[in-house]
Amino acid sequence: MYDLPSHVSTPAIVRAAPDLVDRAQDLRVGKFKLSYREGAVPMGAFFRRSLVVNFADAASASSTSATNTYTSRNLGTPHPTRIMLVMVQNGGAANITSVTVAGVSATLLYRPGNNQTEPEWWTASVPTGTTGNVVITMASGAAGHNWAMYAVNNWSGTLDASISTTTAVANPSLSITGKAGGVILASCKNNGTTSISTKSNWQIEDYANTGTATAVTVLVGRTYCQTTGSRTLSVTTTDVSRMSLIAIS
Repeated sequence: MYDLPSHVSTPAIVRAAPDLVDRAQDLRVGKFKLSYREGAVPMGAFFRRSLVVNFADAASASSTSATNTYTSRNLGTPHPTRIMLVMVQNGGAANITSVTVAGVSATLLYRPGNNQTEPEWWTASVPTGTTGNVVITMASGAAGHNWAMYAVNNWSGTLDASISTTTAVANPSLSITGKAGGVILASCKNNGTTSISTKSNWQIEDYANTGTATAVTVLVGRTYCQTTGSRTLSVTTTDVSRMSLIAIS
């Protein structure tokens, strides 16, 4: 049996000596005694850290260049498990071929069926640094593009669920199931100049690309899931829009 001071937190124990919980038969923390037997669920599973999602940065451009570099962009606070989650939306008929964050090549996480104008999501593991360059590369130049980036800690980098519009529609509304303790992220591109309004309980970060002939408003946002269940995002606009939602935990 291992007797530990009551002021020592269990997560700290797991961080400092992860092999301790693998060998222990009984583990006492303060007034509580936890039993572990070989073949049972690993004790580390009970101490899984919470998912943390923070908005980091965003930009838009009317550039028609195939490669676009944004220098010294905000990455947020360094963390050993930090993954940069990047939403990219292209304004024209040109596939996005690569995304790089702080010199790290991102991996495509989710691309809707129409891979040219629906918002898509990329990930890059960047545990260190507070700023870095973001490079968006397309197969050819396009009429503007938009991107937004989140810093995500304690995430495996995999999707729980995803959904998107399959064509440009007015007033899009999508529902997706999120897991308890997880986060749902959304992006919606509005082809018109109409402002975008959303339902409550969504934290919204939005910005506009006004460099093209028709102003393009792109909304990005997130909502936290207290319990497992369906969440809906509805967007009101007089023009057509494209939208995608992803769920992570």
